[in-house]
Amino acid sequence: MAPVLDLLPPAGVRVLDIGAGTGVLADWLCDRGCAVTAVDPVPNLRASDKPRWIDDSLPDLDRVEGAFDALLLSGLWHHLTPETREAAWLRLAELTEPGGAVLMSLRHGPGHPERPAFPISEEAEIEAAARAGLRLEHRRGAASIQAGNIAAGVTWTWLALRRD
Repeated sequence: MAPVLDLLPPAGVRVLDIGAGTGVLADWLCDRGCAVTAVDPVPNLRASDKPRWIDDSLPDLDRVEGAFDALLLSGLWHHLTPETREAAWLRLAELTEPGGAVLMSLRHGPGHPERPAFPISEEAEIEAAARAGLRLEHRRGAASIQAGNIAAGVTWTWLALRRD
C-alpha cells in the first residue's frame, strides 16, 4: 500500500474492503476513524473484530448492501476470469457513492501455483471501468514486496478511479 498511501480514504468515510483477507488494512482504516465493511469468502482468515464482516465475493457481492465512499481491492482482481470482470466493474460502480473512489491493485506476472490467476491488461480494465461509470484519476506502478513475487518478476499497478 506504500505507493498509494496518499490515495487512501480519509477518516470518517464508509469503506468497503473487498477481499480483505485477515483484515490488516481494514483494521488500519478502522483505527483511522473509517467505518469499514470487510468482505472475504474465507471466514478462517478473519483475524480482526474491528470491521463489520460479510461472507461474499466478486463478481456478484450480492450480500453487500448500500453504497460506500471508498472501495478497496488489493491483490485480488487477477483471480477473476476476464469474462466475469465486466459484471464485477458494474457491481463496483453500483456500490460506489457518486463522488466516491475505487482503489485497486492489478497484478502483472505469474500467480501462485495453487490459485488461479489470469492476465490483466491495464488499458482493458480502465476501459471497462469507464463503461461502468468509473473514471481513472491515478495510475501508479509498484514493485512487489514479497520475496516469492520478487523472484517471479511480479509487479503491480494501482488504479484510483472516481464515480462521477
